[in-house]
Amino acid sequence: MEARQGASDYHIDVLHSFYSVPHRLIGRQVDVRLTHRMIEIFHNHERVTVHRRRGQRGGHTTVKEHMPKAHQRYGGMTPESLITRVPVPAIMPPRSSSA
Repeated sequence: MEARQGASDYHIDVLHSFYSVPHRLIGRQVDVRLTHRMIEIFHNHERVTVHRRRGQRGGHTTVKEHMPKAHQRYGGMTPESLITRVPVPAIMPPRSSSA
């Protein structure tokens, strides 16, 4: 097993790919066990998560439940989806100057 530390974005680097850990483990040491197909992550000798190994280097594998609640709400959003959520302001007719 190899020791890693949970980064501030709740991912750990394993062979140049990033795998999520529960956000409560940010800054904590975790142990990683690699098999041919899986990545097992342990904290205090207890398995906290398992990920399927990525076939290529790079990229992130994230379990939604590992994210803080605030990140879960916005995690799947794209710029386009954010734009569609913004309310369109009502166009106000010009005020008449009659007094």
